[in-house]
Amino acid sequence: MASAPTETLAQAHVLLQNVRLQQIEFAIRNERKRSEAGYLTVNDQDVIKDADLRAALLLDRPRSRLIGQIFWRFIAGDQQSSYLLSRKCLRDTAVPQGCDLRMARGSNALFWVRLRLSRCETGDGSGVRLAINDITESKIIELVLKDKELELKKFLAK
Repeated sequence: MASAPTETLAQAHVLLQNVRLQQIEFAIRNERKRSEAGYLTVNDQDVIKDADLRAALLLDRPRSRLIGQIFWRFIAGDQQSSYLLSRKCLRDTAVPQGCDLRMARGSNALFWVRLRLSRCETGDGSGVRLAINDITESKIIELVLKDKELELKKFLAK
């Protein structure tokens, strides 16, 4: 019969392996999501000048209804400061920026996105090219991983 410390160590090892596997799955899903970006172009006043079909699908609105809208209005109220700070940093440094935040679909349902911003030229001057990736599933997995890690820490502290 195995001793209690040996069983505890074996259980901890299994938990750790599960966390590592979930981290690998998380990384693979993130990589896949990166290739499914939607793109928009906004001017310096944050008015959407162009949107591709993927962006329209992500925001659950026809492309024609996106054009002319203020982009930051699609961002959850408590997340708008993150976007505006990224815009300011891009304007001040010209270095591409990125942030994770929640946005609203056409039904006003919130979802997580990874937003990448870069400078571009538009027909009427300079603007910002936005790449949007839906990372809702990744955020859920991230929360599950954090819970598993906490569970492992509690288990090991016994």
